[in-house]
Amino acid sequence: MSACKAAPPGPVQLRAGVFNGVEGSAGDGNAVMAKNPGDLPRLAGHARVALLGEEKGFFYPGIQFTDDPVLSIGVGVDWQRQAIAMAGMDEAANHLALAADVYLHLPTGPDQALVAQATVVRYDDGDVAASTGCRRLRGGRLSLRQFEPIVSFERFNSDQTAGDLTAFHLGGAAFLDQHRTNLKLDVARTRAGATTATWSATLQGQLSF
Repeated sequence: MSACKAAPPGPVQLRAGVFNGVEGSAGDGNAVMAKNPGDLPRLAGHARVALLGEEKGFFYPGIQFTDDPVLSIGVGVDWQRQAIAMAGMDEAANHLALAADVYLHLPTGPDQALVAQATVVRYDDGDVAASTGCRRLRGGRLSLRQFEPIVSFERFNSDQTAGDLTAFHLGGAAFLDQHRTNLKLDVARTRAGATTATWSATLQGQLSF
């Protein structure tokens, strides 16, 4: 279950969600560890303030298709009790994620706009979890009529060195009919921990009626 509420008359949006919590156990033999034994729900929330323009819709689009500038900031939280269980823990750890971001859509001419976004997320899944750490994502796009080149950088600093991740992304999107019909390509160079960097490519199409 989730809900979205705009707080008139200001450009503030508040969102909250209550979701089915994780269940089950991890480990084997004498080291079995229960996850969320109380079957508590997962909770999430998000608050957003539009400093310029406005953002509409249940899902925020990465590109606005508007001649008006948009500048907004947001914060979010995601929590689940005893969701993380692994070797080295006395009992399952709580999951907590805290996020903050800033988004800019700046028209630079007819059918053209510069789009930039920066996001920081702090994950806390327990002291021994490689998923505990800080993720930073920065990206930029230049929307030119129906084509949008994209470049972004992603860095995750884990509290455990093996969980570190660095990724560079290059790609583009072709909006044949705005968000209804589009094609996206992403080429990424990713390095996790001390492993050798790998290349990957993702092609995604969307067709809506």
